[in-house]
Amino acid sequence: MDEAKPPQDDNGHGTAVAGVIVAAAEAAKSANAEAAWKMKLMPIKALDEKGEGDEAHLSGGIRYAIEHGADIVVLSLGLRRDAPGMRSVIELAEAKGVLLVAATGNDAADFGQHAAVQYPAAYPTVIAVAGAEDGQGQINSTGGPEVDLSASWQVDTLALGGGRLAMEGTSMAAPQVAAAVAMLRAAHPDWKPAFLRETLRRTAKDLGAKGRDDATGYGLVRADRALSAAFAADWREPNGAQQSASPFPPGTEVYSAWSGRLDTDWYAVDAHEDGMLSVRMQTNLFDIGPAAVKLSLYRPGALSPIAADGAGGGANATWKVSKGRYYLRADGSSRASPLPYRLTSGFRMLPDRTEPGSTQAAAYAIEPRTQTWSGTFDREDDKDWTTVKLPQAGTLKVTVETDTTRIDPAITLQRDGQAEVRTDTNGDGLPETATLKNAPAGRYYIGVSNAAAEGAPPVTGTYTVRLEYITTYADMGEPNDGPLTSAALVPGTAGILKGLIASKDDADWFRFKAAGGRYEWKLDGIPEGSTFKLTVYSKELKLLGQWSSKARGASLNVPQKLAAGTYYARITADRADRSAYYRFGVMNAD
Repeated sequence: MDEAKPPQDDNGHGTAVAGVIVAAAEAAKSANAEAAWKMKLMPIKALDEKGEGDEAHLSGGIRYAIEHGADIVVLSLGLRRDAPGMRSVIELAEAKGVLLVAATGNDAADFGQHAAVQYPAAYPTVIAVAGAEDGQGQINSTGGPEVDLSASWQVDTLALGGGRLAMEGTSMAAPQVAAAVAMLRAAHPDWKPAFLRETLRRTAKDLGAKGRDDATGYGLVRADRALSAAFAADWREPNGAQQSASPFPPGTEVYSAWSGRLDTDWYAVDAHEDGMLSVRMQTNLFDIGPAAVKLSLYRPGALSPIAADGAGGGANATWKVSKGRYYLRADGSSRASPLPYRLTSGFRMLPDRTEPGSTQAAAYAIEPRTQTWSGTFDREDDKDWTTVKLPQAGTLKVTVETDTTRIDPAITLQRDGQAEVRTDTNGDGLPETATLKNAPAGRYYIGVSNAAAEGAPPVTGTYTVRLEYITTYADMGEPNDGPLTSAALVPGTAGILKGLIASKDDADWFRFKAAGGRYEWKLDGIPEGSTFKLTVYSKELKLLGQWSSKARGASLNVPQKLAAGTYYARITADRADRSAYYRFGVMNAD
């Protein structure tokens, strides 16, 4: 991005987003006085003319908005990774009373269920907006546990340079929610961002299956309902038992209140992976003083809670959980008067079986065979090393796949004592494959890392490694490196022999005693990428013909009329390949 140029929209995306907000403002003005509001738009350019940028510019743009008086920041963009700088500016926005609204992303079009909500929408205090169409979640809209609300996937909006155009995506859904926030804030200028978020969640129109879901969150945004609703902190009641527990997905927030000493609130928490679930409770949002609160986590139907990890169990607690549903009990029994509180949850993957394999010296040893294993990136800049000792030469093929777009797999292969070879050809959420053909016997190191960012943060998700160890074939015809040690050919399919080009200088010789007549030399199974050459000699080693497979692909069929006598055939290639046999023989063509 050229920072010397004025921050004019040179892409059109920002103009389309602003057009949605303007349309909402005009509609509100004509609807009724209660919905109308006065506003100023602060356009901030954080991406280049191609719509591309980085975390530094995005975080800088948000910080600029906060420092220059913005009340609401709409972010119709996102990154597939968490970042310390962005997390810091999101916390600053909440502390300054600035509400953030962000698009979840459109990755479901390409990645389906592996698509993860983008950042900053994935942060608990940011309203994450998905796309809806025909009363349900739009199929290309990215869903996930962090989704708060949904809005129309397709809109008619302003075009860069004048006129109008149809646009679609969660980028167009986010400004619809931002406009609803603006209406609500204008009506209640004293409300904290948490009040605004909760009111929009509470008044959304439920879509799809009853209750909150990962596709549309709490439902379709309804500004009219939000404007006519008074604030209700404990709107999730009745949730005083496991059977009536309210949804509280990891990575989200809940704002609520206890009505008194006997009030207990239950929440359903779905862990999508094995890991560490953390919950933080705040009761001092309004300077009401400290309160003795307690968090407890239960398995379904259990009478006793799960032991918290470390010294947890109070206002901050962490538990080791397996994939599945749990129930969180929140008690604030020390006060007789109503007590508001906010819960925020987080999740971290458990270390994988290769830990502590973060260096080659600590690499996890595996057997030299074809196998599959899964891993996690449970800490910052995590790199998982395994090591394998090949007893004989072969092909070493490593494929890494991931179940989330927050991982960009990278593979590092290194033979002991030699240089590392890193493979990162594809992008976020896509598989990578690294292959070492004709790998000599010896020790090898395999490193798997997340190339999404330098020093990539922990990720909720897994990767799967498939290691294929294909041992090289033995050339049963050796030694046949010259006429004196040549392998005998017998005409017909039963006489076809198998061979290998073990090195670039390898030459395989064959001899054939012809009865006289027409014959056909047949050479097939030529490895992909190799060029084979067939040379035929008389008994006296006089050259009778030479043919190349270069223009013929994986096979070479050569007819030749031969008088009675002994003949020699010589096969060479431009490269070695010990991973597959070629086949060679001679057929009667009469």
